[in-house]
Amino acid sequence: MFECKKALNCFNSKHAYMYRTGEKIGDDIVTWMEAICPGLTCRRDLPRPFFKGTLPDGTQIQGVLGDVAFKVTFPNNDPEGTKASFEKALEAHLAARDKA
Repeated sequence: MFECKKALNCFNSKHAYMYRTGEKIGDDIVTWMEAICPGLTCRRDLPRPFFKGTLPDGTQIQGVLGDVAFKVTFPNNDPEGTKASFEKALEAHLAARDKA
């Protein structure tokens, strides 16, 4: 349902990954991110609209609307656990969206 690759040239964390869902990032994925990420910032008024935020567990998400991938950086204290949790939630969202 999605593709995950290690983010290249990422200086701030060794636990950063790029996620592709098979379509351009639009309102559907941003609405889902707003639901799981209180305080998500989405700046649609810029020439290159972007979103970014931090989940309660410390996972950081960021991307550009209309792009094909977004970046997720997992906290150093539990990267495997938070990555598994995020991927489970993303998979559930994509499955529910595809059924609709």
